[in-house]
Amino acid sequence: MGEMERFKESLFAALRFALRKAHEHSANGNPSTLGKFLMGETDELVGAPVAACDGFVVDLALRFSEILRSAQVLNDIVVYLKRFPPGISRSRYLNYHVRSYLQEMYILRERLNALLKKYERWNAPLAPNGDNFIMLGDCRRLIAKAFDRIVDVRGGDVHRQQFSDPELERLEGWEGLVEGGVDLGKEWMTKAYENQIKAAREKWIAQIETNNATTTQVLDVIFDALSGMTFAAGGEVIFPRSYKPPRGRHQN
Repeated sequence: MGEMERFKESLFAALRFALRKAHEHSANGNPSTLGKFLMGETDELVGAPVAACDGFVVDLALRFSEILRSAQVLNDIVVYLKRFPPGISRSRYLNYHVRSYLQEMYILRERLNALLKKYERWNAPLAPNGDNFIMLGDCRRLIAKAFDRIVDVRGGDVHRQQFSDPELERLEGWEGLVEGGVDLGKEWMTKAYENQIKAAREKWIAQIETNNATTTQVLDVIFDALSGMTFAAGGEVIFPRSYKPPRGRHQN
């Protein structure tokens, strides 16, 4: 079991306990927005009493779940690329998932950095030479080293300008040439296109799998480090001294 998975198990166990308490109180006749809050239909957590420590668990679990989702999407993309569905342009399908992969990498990087900033605020003030201050700085540098090279591809950040790959764009044009017609030139072009789309797909699958393995290692290092700030030796959640609920959320 990886360190991110251990972090998830500990956090979600605490989340289930906190939500059970809120649900039991709500079932006793106290109106609650808990269900709507969990479904993303409201930012107000009111009605059932939510202790500050339980509110922190909910908050952290929501942020962690976003990171977990991004990591899962990166692995899903490899599965999608390993087969071309019928009725869809193969070159556009490949291009779409490569773009989606790069965008999800950007999202994951931003979510990780945002979480580190939250830990800094939740535990402020941090001693400049203290273990937690140094650890959070090390995590931030690890993210930069691992993600920036992947995200800032071909001269630009995919969030600021659309990703462009000459090979993938050329394959889209090539595919149009071999879709119709019965002339003598089609046969060799079709065979060449088949070889190139196969090679392009295999290249991107190999690259994404390699990057995903690195990403998994980075996530394990980060959440191994954060575990010491989040859980006591017995697994209890450590309530940060400077934690404040997000704006718009009310707690009784």
